[in-house]
Amino acid sequence: MTTAGKLGLISTFGLFLMISCRTTPEPEPLPEPTQEPAPVQWQSLNLRQDSLVLSVGDSPQLAVDLVPESGELPDDPFELVNFTSDNDEVARVDGAGRVTALRPGTVQIHATLSGDGEQVTDEAQDAGEASLTDSVWVVVRDEIQFSNAEARFILIPDKQQDAEHTFWIMDTPVTHTLWQEVYRWAVQDRGDGRREDGGELYSIPSLGRRGNDGAQSKSGLHPVTRVSWRSAAVWMNALTEYYNAVTGSNRQLVYYVDSDEELPLRRATREERIRRDVFISQDNPHVVADADGFRLPRDHEWQSAATFPEGISSMREHAVYRDTSGGSTAEVASRAASLLGIYDLYGNVSEWVFDWHPGYVGDQRALRGGSWNSPGSELRPDSRDFARPYHEDGTHGLRPVRTERLIHPERINVTSESLDLTVGQSQQIEAEVLPRNASDRSLIWSSSNPEVASVTPDGVVRARAAGTTSIRIDAAGPHDVSRRVDVTVRIAVQGLSLQEYSAVLEPGQQLQLAAEIYPREATDTEVDWKSAHPDIVSVDSEGTVTAHSVGTTTITAVTRDGGLDTEFTAVVKLPVFLESGDEPDSTDADFSLVQVPAVQFPAGIDDDLTAEVDYEFWLADTEVTYALWARVRDWARESAGYTIPAAGRRGGYWPDRVATGPDHPVTEVDWVSAMAWMNALTEMYNQVNDADLVPVYYADPDFQQPLGRAANTADAARGGIHVRSRADGFRLPFAEEWELAARYKGADSSGGAMEFPENSGGFWTPGNYASGAVGSVDDHRATREVAVVPGVPGSTEAVRSRSPNPLWLWDMSGNISEWVLLADADGGSSYAPAHRGGSYFDNPSALRVSRVEAEQDENGLFGFTAGLRIARGAADTSPATRVVPDSEQEEPAPEPQPEAADPEQESEPESAQPAQEPQASMPESEPDPASESETVSGPAQPETDDGTIGTLVENYSDIDLELVSAGGFAIGTTEITYGQWRTVYNWAAENGYQIPDEGARHFSAESDDYPVTRVSWRSALVWTNALTEYLNEQYSSSLQPVYYVDADFRTPLRQASNTSRVDTTPGSVDAPHVHPDADGFRLPTAQEWLAAATWGGEQEDWISGADALLDDPQTAAELAVFGTAAPEPAGSRRPNSLGLYDMSGNVDEWVFDWHPAAVNRRRMRRGGSFRNTLTELSLGRAGSAGPGESYHSATGLRVVRSLH
Repeated sequence: MTTAGKLGLISTFGLFLMISCRTTPEPEPLPEPTQEPAPVQWQSLNLRQDSLVLSVGDSPQLAVDLVPESGELPDDPFELVNFTSDNDEVARVDGAGRVTALRPGTVQIHATLSGDGEQVTDEAQDAGEASLTDSVWVVVRDEIQFSNAEARFILIPDKQQDAEHTFWIMDTPVTHTLWQEVYRWAVQDRGDGRREDGGELYSIPSLGRRGNDGAQSKSGLHPVTRVSWRSAAVWMNALTEYYNAVTGSNRQLVYYVDSDEELPLRRATREERIRRDVFISQDNPHVVADADGFRLPRDHEWQSAATFPEGISSMREHAVYRDTSGGSTAEVASRAASLLGIYDLYGNVSEWVFDWHPGYVGDQRALRGGSWNSPGSELRPDSRDFARPYHEDGTHGLRPVRTERLIHPERINVTSESLDLTVGQSQQIEAEVLPRNASDRSLIWSSSNPEVASVTPDGVVRARAAGTTSIRIDAAGPHDVSRRVDVTVRIAVQGLSLQEYSAVLEPGQQLQLAAEIYPREATDTEVDWKSAHPDIVSVDSEGTVTAHSVGTTTITAVTRDGGLDTEFTAVVKLPVFLESGDEPDSTDADFSLVQVPAVQFPAGIDDDLTAEVDYEFWLADTEVTYALWARVRDWARESAGYTIPAAGRRGGYWPDRVATGPDHPVTEVDWVSAMAWMNALTEMYNQVNDADLVPVYYADPDFQQPLGRAANTADAARGGIHVRSRADGFRLPFAEEWELAARYKGADSSGGAMEFPENSGGFWTPGNYASGAVGSVDDHRATREVAVVPGVPGSTEAVRSRSPNPLWLWDMSGNISEWVLLADADGGSSYAPAHRGGSYFDNPSALRVSRVEAEQDENGLFGFTAGLRIARGAADTSPATRVVPDSEQEEPAPEPQPEAADPEQESEPESAQPAQEPQASMPESEPDPASESETVSGPAQPETDDGTIGTLVENYSDIDLELVSAGGFAIGTTEITYGQWRTVYNWAAENGYQIPDEGARHFSAESDDYPVTRVSWRSALVWTNALTEYLNEQYSSSLQPVYYVDADFRTPLRQASNTSRVDTTPGSVDAPHVHPDADGFRLPTAQEWLAAATWGGEQEDWISGADALLDDPQTAAELAVFGTAAPEPAGSRRPNSLGLYDMSGNVDEWVFDWHPAAVNRRRMRRGGSFRNTLTELSLGRAGSAGPGESYHSATGLRVVRSLH
């Protein structure tokens, strides 16, 4: 069997891929791949259509054949094909190859395959250009509809003759029907020697015949014959005047009998004498060179039409002549057309041209194309027949043309005078010939140095090597019109890494960071450095880091080329001293705390959940050692009257296996003793450091009896342990806090780290890894590097024996299992004890950072593995409620904290405070990161003239949604509840919507009547559209959605995603089109919200519903939920004068507007939340957040709709 090619055909979006393969008689087995698949090399690109002949409005699809030479095909090879049009005003083409005809004309459309130079075979490359190109002619016909006949004209670019015009030619010879319609209009006398339109009568001697002598019974679509040259010339003038009368145009007549162009040629005779003694006559009329009326073609014009862009290959398919005619003419267009869509250029009838026959000048006029009676040998482009101007014959006909004056290019516009590219990059130069009505707007492209950058025939520049070159753009034709674009090609930075991604520092210590750029040959290797918190750690332009104060921050390195970035985590630990002394050295600290950032992170065994800690907190860098435990316990028992049941043990071990020391972690500590010890640690710290930290754990709901000081700690535990919200003393970490600290890797992507969120540049330890490990728990070597695991010696080890994790926390996995507090599985308000991290005794799976071991026994399942780690900081996730057991004691309200800042809405400081020297002392507990906030003034109430203000206008009982009238709009009486949100969210998910946030209720919420939170502005927007369509379905109503992706308001906004980038493109989810007349549900504007909140005349420093400025929290609490650890069910407090609940407090509410201090970056929130102080609920204040931020646990929404 010989080698043969096999062809397969694949269709995609109207494009076609032709794949060529080779087979051999005995193929050998392929070797195992050792490198990436070779890129495909392309052999050819071909457009299947040779030309397209269209009417205005047609929109056909181009078809492309791609033939590969070798290599592995890309998933979508057609993405490599680029389509361009020489003149987008005649016909444009989109990226998929669909052509749209816009106005009459003739253009070329090009398809170019652009890719790496290696992807095109040497044979296919043209002058070093890495592209394959094919073109198609697109003809958009100028179609004229008369009463009984149609005339279609095609533009012929008359480039061969270098003439001052192009011309239009009719696509068929003149039919008998068209001849007669014009003839009768021209010669018919209305009775006074004038035409029906009042114009001068014509005298056309030839009556015309339907085809040849034997064709009189045939249709009027046969070409007219027996027309003399004189009659043809006069008829052309008549056609021009008739066209003007029908269309209202003003085309100028071509033929005149005087040189002053005042007497049009309207009369001819049959006189068989040619007047050679008269300069201007019916046989030799004066021709207006610039006239745009209809006329006979010049000899060279006929030849251009017959040969441009190529001649006719088969006369039998295209022509009616002696061998195929059957002795008669045929209907026009009954044979195949030329490439540009012109019929009967050869055969059927011989066509008069204006010129004298070159052999009989002054005597015989020329005819071109041959006729039905011509032998095939005479049908040639250079063949001419001849006859006297008065002669009529059954083979003679005519075809009109009209002039299209050439408008020369004057200049070329480009969008950029220069390009800055990187090797391998391609960029389209947008260039335009001016004026826009230039006859030929095509361009010729060239590069002065193709080895640096080449350019394709359609202006795509491909950067090949570092250096400089220029792209020359010339207007086609003999015109000195050109433009130059300078191109600089550089080697781009493709990667950025650091030699290390984290370090622990002391105040005053410096560290030099070193950035590594890839590739090393990159043109610009400069890196800019920035610290997120310069007051903690600063960095100079050379990457030198200096620690100033305690905390954790990130140093960001950004390449100037490409803006690639990576982060370095700098940890400045907080040393904690339990002995007084003069400026003790930090190395003498009893323990150290590391600041952990507030952030969302992946959670769950399969990393398929998202968790959040929305406040910063502190965590000890080691587990509590026996030495520290014993020291605090002894002080607590001897000096503070504490009862701590557990004595603790020096590490953990199998009996008699190994001895342990005081720097081993303490074990055999039950959870109650752990919490009592944390309270004791808080009080001991206060005494030594003259501080006033507040203990966290209490035996009573009034927070009067700190746990451990109660008469019997065990009895107090059985009665319920209460966790004081916002208390800033030492405590156990919560389960989510522990997992965040265990997983955090910052910008360190090594060791199988997972990126979260996607493309964020933040990396996390996967759930089946030990904390800080570079391999899963099944990788024993990687796990032992960071964790004390089961095996010899079978005991704990001293703290800091293994490597720390990226936050410089030791033993987060292994050594001992650490007590944490875990939320109940039922989502209630209580907490239960649990272990995290695993121990030296557990199997490797227990060391996973995702694993939580719930503890049911208050004394611990394995006392010799249970210990603890110290935490401190914002405790917003710890409500003032019992942890265990499940009794029904009522939850007390926490004390108001007017001095605390809202974690999510913080005002601008009144004045800048002077910088202070860094102190190695305990910092104040930090609230949640604050969003931008400032006083925002609003307009007065909207005007209304109806009498329904404040009355209930709608009640959608299906989802308990009530709205009251506020004049021109109706507004929900309450904030959207979790139950309402989930009902519509679930419906939307089944009906084509994509809402990125499922919504949440506060973890302390006991019903679905609490306001929904953790929804982004984008989710809120899409949800309101879904609410409109849901209620339309439920109530058979016809409310119109408000938000759209198109300016025509045909496609409602139904999808969104919570990316960090803000897209202000009109129609995007961040800037949708808002239907001004829609009556569906939407977010209120800032003006509407403020009008509804101040309906009773409230001032901007009041809260909604108040009749004065309130400074009494107890009175204000009747109107608003504020200064608490959790929201309340929607509508729990007294409404304002419009009947609206929670317009101040409970949860912040999204409004539609951009925040005025962050336009196009952050959307506005109004009303304040349960976390705010009373003064922070003033109606003139507004918070903000990014439109894609969904992690705010105190932000929800309220809906409105317009009343028309």
